[in-house]
Amino acid sequence: MVTVNNSDYYNNIPAGRDLNNLPNTSSAGTTVGYQYDGLTEEDRFVQKVLQEHYDKVYKENLSHSDPMAYIESKYCDVTSPNFCSYMTEDQRSIAYRNEKRMLQTGGKYSAGFARYDYALRNYKDVYTGGSRSTGYIRNTDREKQYARSVVNQQISNLFSKNGIALSKQADLIFSIDPYTYQLTVSGNADRDILSQIEKLLNEGDNAKNIWTHAWICMHDADNEIVNLQANMTKV
Repeated sequence: MVTVNNSDYYNNIPAGRDLNNLPNTSSAGTTVGYQYDGLTEEDRFVQKVLQEHYDKVYKENLSHSDPMAYIESKYCDVTSPNFCSYMTEDQRSIAYRNEKRMLQTGGKYSAGFARYDYALRNYKDVYTGGSRSTGYIRNTDREKQYARSVVNQQISNLFSKNGIALSKQADLIFSIDPYTYQLTVSGNADRDILSQIEKLLNEGDNAKNIWTHAWICMHDADNEIVNLQANMTKV
């Protein structure tokens, strides 16, 4: 479940925003969402290599009686014969996070763009070395802030168009199921208003686009959580 509180720190509104820049995959009826910069061919290549690598490693980890203990022995226990001493600390850290996440999600890998990942070492055109500081960065804080201002204004326009007026004291929380993208609203507004908001934000791909935006704001290019203003738990 992704929960977004409307009092977080993405509130500055830059001028000259394109409020029609919806994600390319949005279905009919969608009015809320932001299209982040498209992937380059190199991005897709990096994702493909990392996806194939972690799919293979996931199966290998499952072949052990205690997969999590095996993962920890590779990346956390310097006394273990399995310890990957040939990796840098940053590389062990991202491998540990990715393998642990796949174990927790039943093999689902959320492909990042970490070009310092050890799995890319043989691809010199995209590999940046073993340090996280030289890794590839996408979706900068500036773009996230811009995107949040766009999404906020889109939602505000949608409310205004449908006669929804909220007081300055209104404090709403949007909760979105990551599997169905069903959005629910809670807060100190009238229940009828909350129901109307839910109906509007569940039209088209509005809720899915809000979820995607919240996820990107929460994570860096390695899919590591960097913004705890939003909370994500899977149920």
